[in-house]
Amino acid sequence: MNRSRTILNRLVSRRTRRGGLIKENGVLNKNFKAQFSTSKIEKSAGVFGNYFSKTSTEKDEDDDDYTIVDPHIHELRTTTIDTAHLQEFISLSQQSIPIKLQEGAKLLGFFKTVFGNRNNIVQIWEWKDFKQRTALFQKLGQNEQWRQFTLKAKPLFTEQISTIIHQYDFWPLRPPKTAGGTYELRTYHLNAGSVPAWQSYWQQGLKYRSQYVHPVGAWYAETGAELDTVYHLWHFSDLDKRRELRNKPWKHPGWGDVVQATVPMIRRHESSILAPV
Repeated sequence: MNRSRTILNRLVSRRTRRGGLIKENGVLNKNFKAQFSTSKIEKSAGVFGNYFSKTSTEKDEDDDDYTIVDPHIHELRTTTIDTAHLQEFISLSQQSIPIKLQEGAKLLGFFKTVFGNRNNIVQIWEWKDFKQRTALFQKLGQNEQWRQFTLKAKPLFTEQISTIIHQYDFWPLRPPKTAGGTYELRTYHLNAGSVPAWQSYWQQGLKYRSQYVHPVGAWYAETGAELDTVYHLWHFSDLDKRRELRNKPWKHPGWGDVVQATVPMIRRHESSILAPV
């Protein structure tokens, strides 16, 4: 652990000397803050969902602690289904989701797992705030159709994990413009305190990878799961295209620097291939 921390400190220090985005003591500098001084509204009617809005940030000039004001709450919900009932659960969900949407919920993504834990169903939801989420589930509890769904669905799954994930501001959600395709959800479990440094390097890394691969979104865990966990979601036309494109960024020298700097931050990571439902 001490050796990994020493390597990380050296990498961060080297990045700082090159005009990087974070100070050696981990405090965000002015260049880093400038990245988040403005934001914009983007909309898409892609298969991933109807997006969303981003509001301007707020900053107290006398306060060194800089907070990004994001009105949205994203929830990553992973449900592990009994193998024999996977399709039954999907069918029930397709019938029940419109009830939830009518009450004001927004579904960003609904996937089944192709590679990884094949019993997992993955959903990404968006909420205006926690009050909206709480009020909505209270209303659903009084909805007879929803109650019937839960009675049928609960015996079908063995585990359900809801994680509140915070979207990286430098990586706005970009739903694919075409239906279908393949998604890859990469999950990185980082060393404690590495999330800001990860963000710093991936601001550069995204510039290289997005030339070849469609970046859908990136988040880090805020609550409900292991902290210091980062999620990247990518879209490909198919798995053969994924295999072809993943090697393309290596032609850029800067991509190797990003990989070299971020690998020591990772304790473990996994990749799941997802198909939209």
